[in-house]
Amino acid sequence: MSTSNADTDARTAESVLTPADISWRDGRPFAAAFDDIYGAADGSSEVQRVFLRPSQILERARSVPCVQVAELGFGTGLNFVVLASEIVKRTSTNLHFISFEAHPLSAATWREFAGRDHADPVQNSLYWNLANHPPPLLPGWHRRRFCDGRIQLSVFHGDVSDGLDELLASQRQAIDSWWLDGFSPVKNPAMWSAHLWSKLARLSTHTTYVVSFTAAGAVRRGLTAAGFSMEKIDQRPYKRASIVGRYCGPITLPIHTPPAHVRIAGGGIAGATAARLLAEQNIKVTVYEPNALASGGSKMPSSLLHTRLLGDGSAEAELRCRAFHWARNFLGTEAALAASGALQLPRDAADVGKLERIYARYAEPDGDAAAWIQWIDRAELQDRFQLPAALLTVLPAPIALWFPTAAVINLPELCRSLLDHAHIELMQSALPPRDHAGTNSRFTAAILANADAAKAYCPELNLETGEVGGQLDWITPPNTAVSVPVVGQGYMIPSTGHWTIGSTYEQRPWASADASASNLEKNRLLLNVADAESAQTLLHHYKRAARCVASDRIPVVGRIDETTWISTAHSSMGTSSAPMAAAIIVSDLLGWVQPVSARVAKCLQPQRFLARQARRGIKYIGSQKDTKTDR
Repeated sequence: MSTSNADTDARTAESVLTPADISWRDGRPFAAAFDDIYGAADGSSEVQRVFLRPSQILERARSVPCVQVAELGFGTGLNFVVLASEIVKRTSTNLHFISFEAHPLSAATWREFAGRDHADPVQNSLYWNLANHPPPLLPGWHRRRFCDGRIQLSVFHGDVSDGLDELLASQRQAIDSWWLDGFSPVKNPAMWSAHLWSKLARLSTHTTYVVSFTAAGAVRRGLTAAGFSMEKIDQRPYKRASIVGRYCGPITLPIHTPPAHVRIAGGGIAGATAARLLAEQNIKVTVYEPNALASGGSKMPSSLLHTRLLGDGSAEAELRCRAFHWARNFLGTEAALAASGALQLPRDAADVGKLERIYARYAEPDGDAAAWIQWIDRAELQDRFQLPAALLTVLPAPIALWFPTAAVINLPELCRSLLDHAHIELMQSALPPRDHAGTNSRFTAAILANADAAKAYCPELNLETGEVGGQLDWITPPNTAVSVPVVGQGYMIPSTGHWTIGSTYEQRPWASADASASNLEKNRLLLNVADAESAQTLLHHYKRAARCVASDRIPVVGRIDETTWISTAHSSMGTSSAPMAAAIIVSDLLGWVQPVSARVAKCLQPQRFLARQARRGIKYIGSQKDTKTDR
């Protein structure tokens, strides 16, 4: 990469970007900052004649399992939705669409585009998916999934040169077609700089096309110098010409062949999400689970898909934010997920300042009433969310964060649904040891997603992970008007049946009665219960499970060797971090650009404990196994 680690850290730690300022002129979206239109009034037809047909992308897509298209200038997403629609309707292949955008659309603008008349039903569905799960206005990579996994979008927010450097660092699949679609070179010279074209060449082979709306001489000459054989295409009467070219220069990209078969240890959310993403890319998967599916930390039928954000701009903060958005998109169509929203209250005075920093960092600048993170004051806590007066009086400050896209997940149901795929085979046994699993074949790989048991497969890493017990309690619905999940001051998930409260974090196993008492006391004011004795009458049943936790409380995700990957130690964040871990590992297996920055991947890597242990020895974590049964 051309940027230093310090530069990368500074850039990825920035607050939200200023969204594109879009207006409409004669039915066409217009960018005031560039004094230019995003596209013609007949946008879909223009995409066909300028990009699809000249690049012959549909014809070539029929001969590969997944076509890779990279675009400079994501804009309103029109090129993406038109191509994705054509891929879905006219081929049986998959699409990985990579794009770069320095001035992304706000969530409100995505909703505006989705609400316009789209005659094509697939395009309409894609726009609404983007509107419901828009990439936040944050720099760096964002991954989205569409059409049951057939369509994957990797979009980079920020300077295109930086984005191409990061693409070169982790993308190992050649690009089948480059689409250059920024604003006019005269009005947006940074995106048409000559130094970019050599970067395109490094990810190209002799079957790679480049197409562009502009036919400017400087662009043609620059692409020719980079190794592309260019020619003009007559576009009259719409415009004079566009250009198309094919790469004929030296090939520097090694051939990457994804595995045909992947073995996965573990049938919980970490293993199930990885298995599903692989199966959707037509890779055969065998999942090894010696116990029942979702029998470990994924056994809870009522869990919250939410994120405890950090406001410090760290790599972990970036991970938590990206993981939440990706998980909500990936799992959003699953029947096991129910949209609910979630309210995060401050636990103490220090937490008030933390929530303020979080909101200052992530709040989008347009004041969108439907933004993914919102600031809630006392009046709303009382009138809109109807928090009990007794709780409001003891809060360190009557404020909260509201996450409208948070959701409640039935984890066992989710895991079963994700693993219900023609390319996934289930084995009720443990994954064979690495030396005997056949993973030395280049056509086979293994993923360790079996919580703390993963340590036995890679003892050379001295993983600092352990099991920490916890308990959730199910209670009779209390006498309160609160109807949304609440975290911070306790942990409560309302339901049409029994409500869920929790959750203990036990470095040593507790007696189940003590765990229930703790859960009730932490949530008593939220439940609007006067005293501990009254609270006890609400108890119905409980479930206990062990979380796998790392010594630094960060998941362990990444490559162990050339054939083995790991996804573990997701602790209480697994509903969001496990799907992101799956995307990271599957991207590496496929040779795709990573969905997170290099610094996030570094903070997750399983080798990170070895250097620390050279300084301070091994740090042990976790409790002894609790053998008590659920009740």
